Parts: sequence; structure tokens; C-alpha cells
Amino acid sequence: MIGLGGITTIREKATGSLHGDIINFIHTCQVKQTVIAFDADCLDIEKNPLQGDDLTKRPRQFFRAIAALREELQKVDPEMIIQFWHTSAPEIGNPKGLDDLINAATNATEFENLMEDFTEFKSGKTRYFQKFNITSSLENYGSFRNWEGESRRRSIFPPPCGADRDETPFNHLGTVYRWDPEKPNSF
Repeated sequence: MIGLGGITTIREKATGSLHGDIINFIHTCQVKQTVIAFDADCLDIEKNPLQGDDLTKRPRQFFRAIAALREELQKVDPEMIIQFWHTSAPEIGNPKGLDDLINAATNATEFENLMEDFTEFKSGKTRYFQKFNITSSLENYGSFRNWEGESRRRSIFPPPCGADRDETPFNHLGTVYRWDPEKPNSF
């Protein structure tokens, strides 16, 4: 397992290619399957709509990082199986990241179940993760595109209308929307 300190740390600054240490690790250990795992907040929308930032900016950055890492891994080994996972475990309190997920497995059985899930390389929703096989494509892989769409739906449809509705205008894909209190179910 290799942990990277953020979505922008996969490439060497000088060359723009995958870090040499990662390439050496892949060759030395003969890695055949790779999981790109992000914290659950990779779906979160941009937090600064008042500054004019597009609400989809953050999820799009994650999507681009996944696409870039996939491309770099395929340069190292075109036969490598590549998956993208993010934590998704509402039964144990929706831990944000892998470290939080491990800490949330408070008993031996829970931890054993987590380790079993962690070693299963299949697509779909599991008890602890949302998993996508992105080996062949990002653009045409329906469930992955649905994941990207889910982050957009979260940004398009903020919390339900009501008295506590945040009436702050927000930018979504270049268009600024404002909630109209006269039309409570629309923008």
C-alpha cells in the first residue's frame, strides 16, 4: 500500500510523470491491481460559493486526479487492473477516510469484515466502500460517470426547501442560481 498526501502529489514536478519511487515499487513488487482510494468527502461540493467558485470545482478536481493517475499507471503497465474506491459506510458512522474507517471497526469481527472487503476487487457498493473498475475507461464506464453525476446532483440540489433554506446564490458550471422564495421548489 502506498499513501499519497493529496491528489496533486502523484507526479514529479520536473517531468510531470508518475513519481519514480512509485514506478519502482510497481516493477519490484510486480503490482497487477491498483486501487485509488479517496476519502468519502471526494463527493463534497465546493465550500466557497460566495467567492464565485463553482460548486463542482472540488469533485471535478478529484475526477481529473483519478483520470491522471489512471493514465500514468497504464503507461507503467497497460495490463494493470485499476479501481477507484471511496469510503461509504453509513452503518458505522460514515468514517471519512481509510484511517477513520479502520478506527471505526471497533471489534475483531468488524475489523475482519473490513479487511475482507478491502481485499475484494469487485465493482459496486460494498459494506465499507463504493468501488469502480476504471481499467478500460472513465468516459464510458457508466457507474463511474454516475459517481461524478452524484457529486453534481449534490451541488444542483442543495438541502430541501424550507424555512431554514440558505438563500445564498451559488455558481454551478458557470451559471449563478438563486433560490426564489416565491417558487419554493425551484431556483
